[in-house]
Amino acid sequence: MGSYRLIDPPLSRTQADYDRISEKLLNLLAKQPGLCSLYALGNVSEPGISDLDLLCVFEDNIHCSLQISSLLSAEERYLLPHAPFASSLRNLDAALNQTYFTNFKLLSGTDVIQEKGLHENKSADLKQQIALEFILIFYISLHRQIQLKNVKWRGFLLSCKALKFDLQLLNIHTGPIHSLVEECIQLRQQFFTYSLHEAETKSRQLIEQVYKECRLFLSETLHELPFFLPQAQFQIARNISIVKSDHFQVKQQGFSLPGLFSFGGKYYHKIENRFSNFEFHVPYQLPAPGSKQEERFAKLSEIRCEQQSFFPNFIPLSTGFNFFYGQPCRSN
Repeated sequence: MGSYRLIDPPLSRTQADYDRISEKLLNLLAKQPGLCSLYALGNVSEPGISDLDLLCVFEDNIHCSLQISSLLSAEERYLLPHAPFASSLRNLDAALNQTYFTNFKLLSGTDVIQEKGLHENKSADLKQQIALEFILIFYISLHRQIQLKNVKWRGFLLSCKALKFDLQLLNIHTGPIHSLVEECIQLRQQFFTYSLHEAETKSRQLIEQVYKECRLFLSETLHELPFFLPQAQFQIARNISIVKSDHFQVKQQGFSLPGLFSFGGKYYHKIENRFSNFEFHVPYQLPAPGSKQEERFAKLSEIRCEQQSFFPNFIPLSTGFNFFYGQPCRSN
């Protein structure tokens, strides 16, 4: 696998730290014009590793250009490492019906989400699609980090909890990948009881095992289960492409800088991105015209375009898979 650095390590924090920033975020977001509801998603299960996820629901046709990160200290950005999610009222139900967000806690405003029964009517096919999308994007991200010789330590541990959830959606409760994810969850829970050396050793072992097993899992599962993507070839980032193929494989074009340069951090990544292009060849099907899969991708595109137009500094309440990178939005 070659050498790589573990960057962005977990830092010990308390529940009180999360409570303080949650109160600040509530004060900042609740006063935004047109905000209908503010929710917290999930919970802080492992302080220091867990992050905060927020959802802002705005009234229709409301613009909000707030960039929350610019108002936070470095310490606060550690607990909120990404922007809040955002949706309009008109697209909220559609977004929730096409994704699998759970554990909504109302912090401010009107409760517009009826979580009870929200996911009961989702078909097994949709749950399977959502899970495979996340597992694929997880592998793509981890592969790229390993090739660029900088693996986000805390990010890996955060993703392991999501992986566990996605395996549940696929009704996978045994097997190698399930066992490895359970080990990752145990490491999350006990992380700060280990010395830094012990935590790093255990993390490296799991990163390498999960990386290899995830690739094997995708190679096998994408041949066994129906999986859909919107086009035969498309980009999900400037230097990452997806190509429809009969076999799962990765092709890298360009070259990598020697590992000693990886200590350059974000500057190293910027240089590497100019010289390295990743092409992921993936077995999948194209949606038939008028099918529920085509309708889903069309709705996800609409949700993304709304976010870009109305909430440019927020995250769309959508899949983590950027199917529509670089594609223009049609004007309304």
